[in-house]
Amino acid sequence: MIRCLDLHGNFYARIMRNNRGQVIELLPLLPGVVAVERLKTGRLRYKVSEGANGVTVLLQDEVLHVRGPSRDGMIGQSPFAMARGALGHALQQRTTAQALMANSLRPSAVLSYPQPMTSEIITNLRTALQERLAGPEKAGNFLVLDGGAKYEKMAFSPEDAEFHE
Repeated sequence: MIRCLDLHGNFYARIMRNNRGQVIELLPLLPGVVAVERLKTGRLRYKVSEGANGVTVLLQDEVLHVRGPSRDGMIGQSPFAMARGALGHALQQRTTAQALMANSLRPSAVLSYPQPMTSEIITNLRTALQERLAGPEKAGNFLVLDGGAKYEKMAFSPEDAEFHE
C-alpha cells in the first residue's frame, strides 16, 4: 500500500465480502489498471482493466481507495508528481534570475513615439539600443532619444531583484 502511494499517489484494493456482507479479504489492484470516474450522483466508479479478460466495473462500496494529496478529491498525486512541479518552478525561477543578472538587473522600458513607425525602423532602433546599453559593463550609459520619443521605465522593486536569493 505504501509503495503504491509513494509511486502513484493511490492505493486500490477490491473488497471481498462474505454472504453476511462482512469484509473477508482485500485484493490489491495495480494503480495503472484502474480508472476512476465520478458519476452524476457524486459517487465514484472504478473500471479495472483485466487485459484479455476485459474490464471489471466496481462501485465505490466495492473498492478501498486510499489517496495521496489530491487536487480534485478523486485521484491522489504521488510525491514525485508534486516534486516535479516544485522543481519546474525552481528551474524557471533560476532562468529568470539569470536573465535579470545578464541584463544588469535593469527592468524593461517602453519607448513610445507620437507617430507610427515601420517595422524596419523599429528593428534598427532595437538593435542600436541593445548594442549601446546591453550588458553589465554598459550600465549607466546615457540614452539620447529624438523624434518626440518618450522613455518610460517599468516599475521594479528591490524585492523583485532579490527574489532569486
